Formats: sequence, C-alpha cells, structure tokens
Amino acid sequence: IAAPQPAFPELRITAQEAAAALSLPSSALDTRQISPDGLLPVSECGQKCLLVPLAGLDALIACAPSYATLRALADRTGFEVVVLYTRETHLDDRDLRTRVFAPAFGYLEDPATGSGNAALAHWLRKHGAWTGETLAIEQGPDRANPNLIQLRADAHSHLHIGGRAVDLGFVDMPVLNIYAEQDHLVPPDASRALKDVVGTADYTELSFKGGHIGIYVSSRAQREVPTAIHHWLGQRAR
Repeated sequence: IAAPQPAFPELRITAQEAAAALSLPSSALDTRQISPDGLLPVSECGQKCLLVPLAGLDALIACAPSYATLRALADRTGFEVVVLYTRETHLDDRDLRTRVFAPAFGYLEDPATGSGNAALAHWLRKHGAWTGETLAIEQGPDRANPNLIQLRADAHSHLHIGGRAVDLGFVDMPVLNIYAEQDHLVPPDASRALKDVVGTADYTELSFKGGHIGIYVSSRAQREVPTAIHHWLGQRAR
C-alpha cells in the first residue's frame, strides 16, 4: 500500500501536556528526542498524528490513558491520532515499538495502523533518522505478541506499507467486501478492484456512506454494517 505524501503542521502541543493527557509521568518521555522548546512534532499522512517519544518499552506498555482526557486535548489542539514510539523492542529484528491512539475518531487504540506508522516514518526520514530502507515496527500493548508492520521508501520518497505479496487468486471462499464511499486512505476504486483478483465466484460488495474510520465507529455504521453482515452470513448458513 502506498502512503499519502506527508505534511507537518505546527500545532504547538507541549510534551508535558501530552504526557498528562496520556497519564504518563514526565520521566516516561525520551527527552533526547524532544526539541528544546518542549513542543512535540505533528506529522500528517492521512490524519494529523502527534508523535510522542518514550524512554523505553516498559513506559510504552504501561500507558493507559483516559479516552475522555485524550479526546479533550485532541479537540482543543487539533491533532487526531497519537503515536507513541520507542527504539526499545521486544523482538530482536524490529526497529521500533509503537502504540497508536485515535481519540478524534471515537475510539481509543488502534492495534495495527498503516497511516500512524507511516506518519512517524515520514518524520524520521525528514530528520535523517531513517534511511528509507525497510523499517520493521512492532505495535500494540501486548509485550510479547505485537502486530508487525513494515515500511520502506522508494527512490522518489514515496512510502510503502506492508511486506510480502499475497496471490488473492487462491481465495476461493465467499467474500464480502465492505467499503466506505468517502474513504480517502483506501479509495472505493481500490476496494472494488478486489472483485477482479479473487478466485471465488461468490463475491459481494457493499458500500456505505462514511470515511475510513466512520465505517467502523459512526452511529450509522453501527446500525447498518452489522445488519448487512448478519444477512450475508445468514444466506450462506443454510
């Protein structure tokens, strides 16, 4: 997956107010990676991501923020997503460990995040902390069982998310493809392309009004999406 080109808005959020909103002590922050003015960077790669460097894996795993408190800071300052990161990892072959919180979208934590990790990678590359070679990231609150994400940059500084290729022609079971009509990260045309590459003849598409996050968490999605899935499964359970 190719990530959008980045922007770096200046929202002027201090490390101390971010730590307070995340219920973290100041000692949990990696002050070596925070600018002298105490402001944290924001990298936008689909969503405005506040980047928070932590001193180590223990601090990252222990983070347990209040959704309401984090949402209040997001509403006041303008960021949408928080990316916590540290160079200390559980797995030896990983470069970074992250956790990603999305208070602006109505839920707390995202377990595996392309756009959040891409925003971090773009910022690291901008500041010479990443060469563009494969960046291996582990993500999530479970110390020993993280989700695994890989990123790399091509010769034109376009960022690509993912790892090995998968031949979807081997998918021969029924497929229900649900996509959001206003999704700017996975556009509808990219979702509809699935029909031409899967190996099954039992293929169904359902589109819903909404964006990349709204299709999961909006009140309309809560009413319509589960019902559609239940109906589709029911037709195939007979």
